[in-house]
Amino acid sequence: MSTSESIQIATRYRNQRRLLAAGKWVGAVAFLAASVWVVQWSQELAKVDPFAGLRPRQIPGLREEVGIKLEDVEFSYYRNGKLSTKADVEKFEIIRDRITYEMSGIRNGVIAQKSPETGPIQFAAATALWRTDTKSLEVRGQTRIAGKDFDFKTSGLTIDEAKKLVRMPKPVSGRLKGGIARAESGSVNLNTEAFSGKNIRFIGRLPGVSQDPDAPQEAKRTAWDVQSDTMDDSGKETRIMTYVDASATDGEVLIKAPKILLDRKSDVLTASGRVFYYSGKANIVADSVVVNRKEKRAVFSGNVVMLVKKKDEETNYKPQEEELPPFKPLVPDEVKANRPEDSFGPSQAEKDLDKKLRDGETLREYPLTLLAKNIDYVYRKGSRLAKITGDPQGRQNLPDNRWRQVWTYEAEYNGETEILKTFSRDGKFESRMKNSIGDDLVARIFTVHTKEGDERFSAEKIKGKVYSDPDDDLPRDDKKKTTGTTGGG
Repeated sequence: MSTSESIQIATRYRNQRRLLAAGKWVGAVAFLAASVWVVQWSQELAKVDPFAGLRPRQIPGLREEVGIKLEDVEFSYYRNGKLSTKADVEKFEIIRDRITYEMSGIRNGVIAQKSPETGPIQFAAATALWRTDTKSLEVRGQTRIAGKDFDFKTSGLTIDEAKKLVRMPKPVSGRLKGGIARAESGSVNLNTEAFSGKNIRFIGRLPGVSQDPDAPQEAKRTAWDVQSDTMDDSGKETRIMTYVDASATDGEVLIKAPKILLDRKSDVLTASGRVFYYSGKANIVADSVVVNRKEKRAVFSGNVVMLVKKKDEETNYKPQEEELPPFKPLVPDEVKANRPEDSFGPSQAEKDLDKKLRDGETLREYPLTLLAKNIDYVYRKGSRLAKITGDPQGRQNLPDNRWRQVWTYEAEYNGETEILKTFSRDGKFESRMKNSIGDDLVARIFTVHTKEGDERFSAEKIKGKVYSDPDDDLPRDDKKKTTGTTGGG
């Protein structure tokens, strides 16, 4: 023990026979006459046994390796003249080597902290070993340790006084950062309250998710259930929680990613790797996802694949892993119309399906797969808007091998008005629509209304070809196809 460290032990007299196992009390009786006494050991005193002359070789009730046995002890450890650790101990035994102190019945344990903001760490345990050489407290049996942002129970831990680190090698459970946590093992930095856990599950409430600013405070907090192979919380300084091989759900969405970072200070969630996002409205896969919960904004970046679900799938949705249909990038020339040639013309059933293919009201009746490099989505109620960039294209499959597909330079979807717009660069015709019956149109801008009951469709500077209805007034030989160019808006 260095000169900058000291141990103080105080005990209240309750039973002389138990207190010091000595044959003849000699001067010890006078020493114990006071109700409270204090002994401080330094490096020099630790080498001396003041009771050596009084102690017989073998004392009943005292193990051979025990040098001193005390009861009802107040144990205190000082570092650089300041209290570092203290506890009330029912039984306190000092081993003859003067390196190990054995304790049992530990209550009201306190580890002092440097920061008043963090506050003291409290602990209680069945038994423990204090080692003066390693400055560590090895706690055994049922143990509880608590700080400002955590309160854990476990079956054993080690408090490294020198490193200010608590190691919990066995299963641990309890309160963490406003939620409930359970882990296979964990550790806590006592100065910063940084936490690390293995095979961890966290269920708790995180702020800033309500879309209604006037909602009650409790309604603005959504419980998340997060599971991961490992979790690291950086503590009070940077307040970043890092999850590896993780999944997180709030009951409405499910996110799975190789790595998820939650910045509790800025309230930004960043998922990276190959990220899967499942919800009632859409399933999305991307290389990274950044969710700014204060701004109500989510940015999906890198090889984005999005499946927009049909409207009847949104009700009573429970987040779950779902397979996204394969969809590789295509150029219009690679997509061939597959309308069969029929000298007698299409049947009424085929005409009904063709009508559905051209009908804007059916857009929400079938899933839509979207491909893009980036999707920037503001989901704040009243200003919901998605901007889709990076050569986006979308495809919708209908019954009997019918399909419709769109390509564009960029697009945006207004969630308030439920209007989809596709845009070309200045002077170019980069918005293109094609379907399985041969309709093929290009325009500067396409505008599609997706709201139920609203099938409006418009275009700016449109041209292309459209297959005619066989029941129109064209001559019989021209009923299969009409080609040409149309201008205007």
